[in-house]
Amino acid sequence: MTPTTTTTTISVDGRSLSASAVPDLQGAIDALLARFADIRGQWSDGLFVWSTWSPIVMTEQTDGFVLETPDYAGDAFNDRTTDLSLALQASDGVVRVLNAANRMPQDVRFNQTVEAVKGWEQHDRLIMTRSPGRDDRDSGWFIDLLGVERSEPWTLDDVVVVPLWQVAMARPAAARVLALPLGIKAAITGDAVEMLVDEQTQAVLAERPL
Repeated sequence: MTPTTTTTTISVDGRSLSASAVPDLQGAIDALLARFADIRGQWSDGLFVWSTWSPIVMTEQTDGFVLETPDYAGDAFNDRTTDLSLALQASDGVVRVLNAANRMPQDVRFNQTVEAVKGWEQHDRLIMTRSPGRDDRDSGWFIDLLGVERSEPWTLDDVVVVPLWQVAMARPAAARVLALPLGIKAAITGDAVEMLVDEQTQAVLAERPL
């Protein structure tokens, strides 16, 4: 069953703005509405801010503005939804991981891509590493299968290119590390980020479920 969302509406200078999410995210909704209130002079249809890797977009309707995100449960490239829950939950997890690693975020966007070894969605233990992307669409992230012994490296036929937002839908824990900068290795087990390691020094930056 899909959780029921609640809608919060504010009025600023005679104009209304509404945002919806599951009740547990009320604090995040309040903070988001306050963020938009601070830029009230820019309000217009299509105005957006970034919430880590997801845009939050203003849409003008006959009775005021509403906030939307790409529809990550459907077609994020072409559709939007007023349910902000996934984007706000993902942002909370991203911030938690960045704080644990004591690192500043590196730019990442929902419509970028991730390379992953086939079967990554079902494999319980994953290793994620980031290198410079080949172009603006490439996030630089690579998802490998932990605990699979091989005598040879993976070939191109073993690897798939996945939109970043689909990673968030299939493995929420993997989405939490996506704003980490280059040089950080992340170990994922199930729906938990188990360890963050500095690849250069091999120092463990965090070792607990995140």
